[in-house]
Amino acid sequence: MPRDAFWAPITAERFVSLYGQKADGDSYFCSDLSDAELDARLGHLKELEFAVCAYSMADEYVPAYVDRDVVVDRLCKAGGMEALKLAGANHNLSLPEDGGAVEKLMECIGRNLKAIDK
Repeated sequence: MPRDAFWAPITAERFVSLYGQKADGDSYFCSDLSDAELDARLGHLKELEFAVCAYSMADEYVPAYVDRDVVVDRLCKAGGMEALKLAGANHNLSLPEDGGAVEKLMECIGRNLKAIDK
């Protein structure tokens, strides 16, 4: 794909996967997936001892029209996951600058690992 099509190098196949309607099996965050499609893609996670959907609520790559709370709730329902909504966090957790998002994520992982160890 030409550089002006996307901010980073990307193949045409990946671009369509991310931006096309009813994206292929590589995409889990498309807001146009039905509950049944999400269940088919994520239902296997319900068998795990713990699964967490950590979601950056200020992710700069999520279009403004997408209701992030709804996306997280749907993902968690489909995969039987705990929701960890990281307020103010961007895609790579470099924001907020105080490191609060990374700290919350690590605490959540640690808590769940300790629960498994018992």
